[in-house]
Amino acid sequence: MDSFLGLVGPYVRMEYAKEVLFKDFPPLFQSVDEQILEIAPSIGFEVDKVRFLSCMFMSFPLAIIHTFLPNSPTLKHIYTAGIGLLMGFFRYFLN
Repeated sequence: MDSFLGLVGPYVRMEYAKEVLFKDFPPLFQSVDEQILEIAPSIGFEVDKVRFLSCMFMSFPLAIIHTFLPNSPTLKHIYTAGIGLLMGFFRYFLN
């Protein structure tokens, strides 16, 4: 119960949330994140800004894929929610 209260207390502790939620999560974006860690200092941006920009640039090809999906609202909602969760994980929960 203490771990749950620590997670949803009056202030969300991001580092604690990472430990609880993603301690056993496989590193899906490890190779991409390693490349971003190398690229960010060379172009003069912070790592979190490069992650944000990469998500924004990847949204264009993913939107094209979205248009070619069958005309099923449920399928399109699931696709959009899945991509959004993956981008959120990539943007906020990587080291």
